[in-house]
Order: sequence, then C-alpha cells, then structure tokens
Amino acid sequence: MASVFVYMPYTDWRLRANAICSIEEALKQSDNLLKILPCLDTLLRTLLSSERNMEVAEDKRRVITNLISRLPLDNLEDRTVQILTGLCRQGGPGSNRVSKALMQRLPPAVIVLKLTSDEFLHAKSSRFRENALQMVMYALMTFPSTCFDTTTCVTQVTYAALDRKKRIRQAALAVIAILGQVTSPKWYWT
Repeated sequence: MASVFVYMPYTDWRLRANAICSIEEALKQSDNLLKILPCLDTLLRTLLSSERNMEVAEDKRRVITNLISRLPLDNLEDRTVQILTGLCRQGGPGSNRVSKALMQRLPPAVIVLKLTSDEFLHAKSSRFRENALQMVMYALMTFPSTCFDTTTCVTQVTYAALDRKKRIRQAALAVIAILGQVTSPKWYWT
C-alpha cells in the first residue's frame, strides 16, 4: 500500500485516480485497515486535500465514506474535527454525503454542535463558514429534529447572522428558518 502513495503527487489525474482506487481496494481488507490506524491522520489529510479534477475528488470522497463506515468508533470520534474541517474546506454536495455518513455513525447532535462551534463559525475563511452552515442545513433537513439541541443551535447560528459577509448571513438565516420550522408547533386546520 505504501507504493501507492508514490503516484499521489503526479500531475496526471489518471495516476492519482488509480492510486485512490488502489487505496480503496486495499482498505477493503480488515488487516490493512488495522495497519493503517497508526497513520490515519496522514491518510485523512491526503483524502481531504483539495483536488482540481472532479473524478479524483469523487473517488476520494467515496474512499473516505467507506473509511468512515468501517473505522472503529473511538478512532472516528478522535478524528471528527479533522474530517469536518476538511469537508468545510471543500464544500458542495459531496461533502454533505460524507457528513451524512459521519452522522450515521456518530450522533448527529454532536456533529452539528461541532459545526456550530466558534472554531467553525468564526473561521477566517468565509467560504469555510458558509460550508459549515450548509452542512448544518443538510443535517437539519436529513435527520429528525429530536436528534438536535435546537436551543444551542439557534444561539450559535444567531451570531453567524451578524457576519459582515452576505453569503454567511443568508446561510445563517436559512438555518434559523429551518430551525423555526422544526421547532414550531404543528397547527392543523379543522
């Protein structure tokens, strides 16, 4: 498996795609998964790094989703912030799919609380903050409202609504609107 990492820095995207597919095949075996645990940080950093080619980026997301589904829970909990940070840097629907896989293994409330923490909502990059709020929206619309501490979410996201960037304010207001729909009592007309 170590020989696969030789092809990762090449400029030819086909070599990088083949290397990612080789990593995926190698990680399907449980003994290889156990061998990779000591250097899991490096593997996650490689899989979460930015990628210009869409096919290679999709391959990386597929590998990390499979890795999330097979990692022991204690290792996954230790690497949650690293995974979420990488996903917020990338953004987009692929990151939402990976975060959904993460929320299926760990409690969604824990993930949403981390995404609405100061570390994420006060990050230097406005794109990073917007992607964090997008993942919160996705989680709120995907999982039942009983999974979340809505009071804490509203408090944290309200501060994001005061951001100087328009995109962040709009994303924060969208999250607040979703939280309002989730927490409002149901009225039925008779």
